[in-house]
Amino acid sequence: MEILLENYCKTLNIEVLTLADIIRKDILPSVLDFSKSLSQGVFYQTWSFVGSCKTEKTLLRQVSKLSNQLYNELESLQITNSAAQEITDIQARAQYYKINILSNMERVRALIDTLEEIVPTKYWNLPTYSDLLFKV
Repeated sequence: MEILLENYCKTLNIEVLTLADIIRKDILPSVLDFSKSLSQGVFYQTWSFVGSCKTEKTLLRQVSKLSNQLYNELESLQITNSAAQEITDIQARAQYYKINILSNMERVRALIDTLEEIVPTKYWNLPTYSDLLFKV
């Protein structure tokens, strides 16, 4: 049982580290590029008196809110994962992963899924669900 629990904890640790890496190197830069594009659109439309930019402002607020939540959840996930590494009893560590880490990872996943729906494919550096279903 100890070997299985140790494997479970090591696997989840690797998944947390991989998820954090993907978020930092791929997802957040994509989202920030899209936010930058929206910001420039709002600026130029406002400056040229073209219109109210309601769509761009709404999207920008939504993307900004979601990216801030994602960043906060990522920090929380990393802190929680570090705390898990300090637990010496393997059964207690596995329980900690199940209760704390998995729920945090689910929140991160939900935010990423929402952002994937909003951010256009030209900014999204990762394969989308439709890419995986129909192109791979």
